[in-house]
Amino acid sequence: MAHLLAEEARTGEEGAKAKDVTDLIDTYLMDLASIAVTNDHRAKAILDPSYTARVYNAYKEHFAAQLPADSPVRALLPADKGRFGVLADFAQLATSVGTNNRGDSIQQPSLPPAAPGATHPGCPGATAAPRSRSRHRTDRADCGITVPGSSSVPASTPAGSPMKAIRSPT
Repeated sequence: MAHLLAEEARTGEEGAKAKDVTDLIDTYLMDLASIAVTNDHRAKAILDPSYTARVYNAYKEHFAAQLPADSPVRALLPADKGRFGVLADFAQLATSVGTNNRGDSIQQPSLPPAAPGATHPGCPGATAAPRSRSRHRTDRADCGITVPGSSSVPASTPAGSPMKAIRSPT
């Protein structure tokens, strides 16, 4: 997803910004860190923001190691986090939830349900041209497309996972 969005930002696709890639990766890493630290009771991650930051940075290092050396995504990786970065993220999240802020850059209204026998723009066999970037937001169920791996759940933490190297504070 990050590679796709980075390419769209590079080519000037409407609504795609390099900051969206950084935000996507940052959100992904914060989700991983807060889930790992708290066994999916994420609000508890704020209780030890320094530890959450260490886990975030370990996952970021692992993520970066998986990128090809020439990947344009490398330049868009978020900065390492410290305890105050974690606290700021939680404060921003609380503010967004409190004000019902749903984001500003990539969120688009969803397409209305298709009429029987019709397809949405962007689906195979559609007669209308897709809206800008809608090919990434089209409800694939309306197209009859199954996204490979979309229902898979990781069986366990990989052996090379950063969580193997970080001990919980006691």
